[in-house]
Amino acid sequence: MKGAALRSAAAAVLSAAAAAFPQTAQCGIAVTFPAQGAKLPCIEKCHCIGAVEPGARLEINGTEIKPYRTGAFIAMLGTTPGATNTLVFVSGDERLERSFFVSGPQEKAAIPPPAPVSNPDADERVEKPWRAYKAKANVFMNRVRSLPGDGESLAFLPEGFTVQGAPMKDGKNAAIWIDGRFAFIDSSRIAECGGDLPDRSKAAPDISEGFPEKPSGKPAGSIKILIDPGHGKSDTGTRSPHGWCEKDANLAQAKAIRDELAKAGFDTVMTREDDSFPALYDRPLQAYSMHADAFISIHHNANPPQSDPRTARHTVAYASNGRGLELAKAIQKHVAAALPGVKNKGAQTASYAVCRNPAVPSCLLEIDFLNLPEGEEAVFFDTERRERVAKAVVRGVKDWAGLE
Repeated sequence: MKGAALRSAAAAVLSAAAAAFPQTAQCGIAVTFPAQGAKLPCIEKCHCIGAVEPGARLEINGTEIKPYRTGAFIAMLGTTPGATNTLVFVSGDERLERSFFVSGPQEKAAIPPPAPVSNPDADERVEKPWRAYKAKANVFMNRVRSLPGDGESLAFLPEGFTVQGAPMKDGKNAAIWIDGRFAFIDSSRIAECGGDLPDRSKAAPDISEGFPEKPSGKPAGSIKILIDPGHGKSDTGTRSPHGWCEKDANLAQAKAIRDELAKAGFDTVMTREDDSFPALYDRPLQAYSMHADAFISIHHNANPPQSDPRTARHTVAYASNGRGLELAKAIQKHVAAALPGVKNKGAQTASYAVCRNPAVPSCLLEIDFLNLPEGEEAVFFDTERRERVAKAVVRGVKDWAGLE
């Protein structure tokens, strides 16, 4: 979409952005970031994004800022830490002020990492006596870790699975025994159940049993793929210069991916088809319950206030384990090729909740930066770009599944 059609689309959404931000409803200037009254950390500069009517002239604090052809703008501005900062926007006869507070420098006390427990039966951080506990509902919330609130993931406990455990005095974690190993779990995820004390050598269940690492040899029609449009409902995610929400960009791109996967013959399901919000841990649970072959979560990125989206911009895929990383690498290779000019950070390991599934290969795609005027904001009105990314995801899935 170019020329007049692009300008028309951009102008139409400026009014929608203004409606979303009451302070700009009567003004031809919409400022998405920083928000009015925002409290920012101690930073010496921050980015500012928003939109004016396409073709309009814009000044911020007396300095002319050149908007993009859609009317979207971006500027890097100096700040005064420890004070309220005010920005004055002028476009034609319109004038808008935006005030936000930047924190002053503060010394942060070093927080020591959680220490391993060398002798559980004598450690003063563990409340005794040991008792029988059972895991609560969602298996993916019941993550067993090697350190209190930290460390590697050791196991996921199915609902009703019993362990020998005791609360820790920090009020947040519980100590438990799994497979003869001393480990930890969020104390809210288990409940005392009485009865005989489970043996300390009780083995952790392997919830990946029966799940293949990849669907090798299966035709596309037998491969189940769960597509997850990130965020939803009140969890809006980041915003674009025109004020569009990431949740909507994720849904638009996810639907395009679903349609392309369906054309290629894959059995494809979505975690949401509208502006709803499946609970975070219910998303990997859905993949697990439907015995999916792959789970792909669709997101769009943003950056911290003090950095410039134009230089921070990149595309990246994340996974939390080996199964997911192989899927992420195959998809990211093609997505990056479909976005020439965007830095490719490849496939990386990160412990995101939707990616920790040890049974279903899972990855999270950060396709591009939504807070860029000519970045992923285009997903809202550039159908060709959206379809190009979707086709790239399909090519990656085919490579991963050994279909091409």
